[in-house]
Amino acid sequence: MPTRNAVQYTIGHLLQVAFPDYTPTMELAEEGIAAHINGISILFPLMGIEPFRNLMKGTLTMDSLTTAIGIEVPAYRCIQQEGNFSISENTVQFHHDLVTMPFVLLSRIEEDWDTAQRDAHGRYLFTNSLAAKYNFIDVPIVDVYALLIRSWVSASFPQLQVTPRKPRNISTHDIDIISRFGNGTANIRTLAADLFKHHDRKLFHKSLQQLRQCHRDELTDPYVKAAEQMLEQDLAAGWDSLFFFKALRKTDSDFSYDIFGTQAAHLIRTIEGKGGQIGLHGSYDSPTSQSRMTKEKIYLETVTEHPITAGRQHYLRFNRKVTPGIWQAAGLTDDYTLGYAEREGFRCGTCHPYALYDVANDCPTKITEHPLIAMDGTFFQYQAMGRGEMVRKIRALQRTCAAVEGDFILLWHNIFPDRLQQQQHFETFLEIMNFHL
Repeated sequence: MPTRNAVQYTIGHLLQVAFPDYTPTMELAEEGIAAHINGISILFPLMGIEPFRNLMKGTLTMDSLTTAIGIEVPAYRCIQQEGNFSISENTVQFHHDLVTMPFVLLSRIEEDWDTAQRDAHGRYLFTNSLAAKYNFIDVPIVDVYALLIRSWVSASFPQLQVTPRKPRNISTHDIDIISRFGNGTANIRTLAADLFKHHDRKLFHKSLQQLRQCHRDELTDPYVKAAEQMLEQDLAAGWDSLFFFKALRKTDSDFSYDIFGTQAAHLIRTIEGKGGQIGLHGSYDSPTSQSRMTKEKIYLETVTEHPITAGRQHYLRFNRKVTPGIWQAAGLTDDYTLGYAEREGFRCGTCHPYALYDVANDCPTKITEHPLIAMDGTFFQYQAMGRGEMVRKIRALQRTCAAVEGDFILLWHNIFPDRLQQQQHFETFLEIMNFHL
């Protein structure tokens, strides 16, 4: 069960989304927790221990609440009265627990509660989540709760003015590999794959031509050019553009390129020079290694010549108990890791930035989470989804984020493992960038 601090933290996030112009005060009340905004009291009831256990098992019976725009979400009814809320003078009493589920999702404590096996990379699986058990992965349930709170309170107290938050589109790119062509052995394997694996002479001759160009100028490498093209598309579409670089040297494990090399330095200068941002792509072992994380951040800051505060973990690896503390100690303040690799949607139940919670110390951390909503590999690799369906799905998620005044965060790589899909991969990205709500 959430502690009092955890409840206040969760209600604070809900009310920040619902009423961004106000700072609530909170107190323990007989009916639950009372929040006070501009002379109005809002009572939040909380479920008991047994319903909480059933919630975590995925067996809790819940009502279905529907917003004005037709989004449905499950919610547990605590007060057996008609309607969703009741009014008494300057007080609103909600009839459903709108706090416990959001805390479980925002804090990620469901990842500790569920002892099921992780995947090969130690990642928590979507199939084990509450979002899968209650079928709301495509809905930011925390944000929907917040907007229901806004509509219910505003209906009775119209004097409570609301300035809607402006949603953002954020295009992010993990630079896992920076060049297609490297040493002689690697180049031979690359060309041989085009000729013998893909049986494509045209592809082979194109690769050979690119290889010759790269020998003359390594900045013409296809993966370098792909990153530059994505930057241009981000900016042309009016999206925020953020690139995460692995900061490693040849002697480091998980090495794929030298952060002090010519290609990395060129891309970083180009991105920042045109208005994009740079973040740290923490290596495979860094989410549980303070020394690795700190060293990599120092490497990247040596190249950028300014502090780096944003990060995303390689393979989206994240340990709720350890990783946020490592980020804080390293001086990172903004994380973009939390999405499922195998399923698009709302892993944290929200598309609004929020402070991660330190369950062990029962307090918010200094890390702001920016939840990842959709990733290219999810569709191409994990789901083998067709381009048309993929684009429709991404557009639907983008519309949902805008509807709840949140941020749609997309991850698109500068490479794609299957050479035959490389062109489709980039054309899909162009189609997404050219979509307007």
